[in-house]
Amino acid sequence: MMSGRRRRRNLVRRGRVWYFERIVGGRRVRRSLDTSNLDEAIARRDALERNLALRRFPASGSVPTFGAAAREALAAMDVRRDSGAETGYAATTALDRQRALREEGPIVPHLGHLRLDAIDAAVLRRWHDLEIIEKGRASKTGDNLLDAIEQVFRFARSRGYLERAHKPVEDLREQLRAERRTKRFRAAQDRHRRLAREGVLSPEEIGRLVAAAKAESATALVVVLLAVECGLRRGEIAGLRWGDVVFGEGPDDPMRAVEVRTARPRGEELEAPKSGRTRRPHISRRLWHALNALRRERWKPAADALVVRTDYFDLSGWLLRRVLERAGLPHRTFQNLRATCSSLLKQWGVNPEYVRAAIGHENEAVAREHYDRFDFTTYRPPETQCEGETPMDLFARLCRSESPLRLPSRSKKAPRIRRVGWCSQRESNPCFGLERATS
Repeated sequence: MMSGRRRRRNLVRRGRVWYFERIVGGRRVRRSLDTSNLDEAIARRDALERNLALRRFPASGSVPTFGAAAREALAAMDVRRDSGAETGYAATTALDRQRALREEGPIVPHLGHLRLDAIDAAVLRRWHDLEIIEKGRASKTGDNLLDAIEQVFRFARSRGYLERAHKPVEDLREQLRAERRTKRFRAAQDRHRRLAREGVLSPEEIGRLVAAAKAESATALVVVLLAVECGLRRGEIAGLRWGDVVFGEGPDDPMRAVEVRTARPRGEELEAPKSGRTRRPHISRRLWHALNALRRERWKPAADALVVRTDYFDLSGWLLRRVLERAGLPHRTFQNLRATCSSLLKQWGVNPEYVRAAIGHENEAVAREHYDRFDFTTYRPPETQCEGETPMDLFARLCRSESPLRLPSRSKKAPRIRRVGWCSQRESNPCFGLERATS
């Protein structure tokens, strides 16, 4: 005899009426059976299931091509982003998918004319050989493009265009994982990945970098300290507002911190940080003074005003490059400064859980693979924080420059600048004050 739970499968009672609910082709189907009698509801459910079984998969003529499905998937992605849905992609991810699935991109010219049900792992493998292998692109680029293709197939399965078991991208990934288990692939992957930990700075180099930033401008000093002491990403620095800075009661208040709540990745609109969660790293006393000086210079700006007015792309292409050149250091990125913060704090004995929470790493595996680099040749015992110090104060105390900063020498042919009156010229603003060039 059939059990009661099995008899009532896919049936839900709401009030006095029975409803039919079931996932069909990746979509939730809900129908009112318009009856309060269980036996009638079971009979109507069976009839409805038979009809759904006939209409479960669309006819072959209704399966769209990859190009049409890609346009629909991108439109659905834009709708989710515009409506502020929680399932919407981040701005950077949405931009990458639009570039990958554009009409003249690396995917649609090869697969756009094919129907979705005609694309299997063998077809994707031929595309992978043409676009990734023969053109010498990195394996990471191939994986990113496969993510874009999977987005189209996932959209098609959710709309009932394909069977739920049709997953050619997953089959191709399994083949690639089996082929990549070689020594040569691992060596090539390490060469091309450009991990952030490969550019970790030493404490003495950090001291020179901070001194150069201080000589450059007040904004440069704030940017460098936010990156190297607090581990903020470039988009997080570009999206930091004055209302996110917690000054506390003064430079000795241990609660001084910054709340990383928003970011501007690639200069787009403000959105949540990469992890999607707010974090609150402490700030050192010297960063507190730098932020306070910049705030006084701005005449106490509003809480929603940006701390750093420099454009997102100029932060790395102009500001950081100038500071590195002034400090006599090779090229480094904001990710390298972020890795420096993580590596040195852990090397000095700061709790890894605190470092992960302050910097915003997803987990320790990510930090260990991409960011943390320890120098075991010069081991030193864990440092002890002084009373009232935060971990960022410890970082500032141990990373002071021991050698004077060497400013770039002025060319002999360059005209000398004579300052007139009370006006003092800043190197970053040659039009500041009344000046006259003399030979």
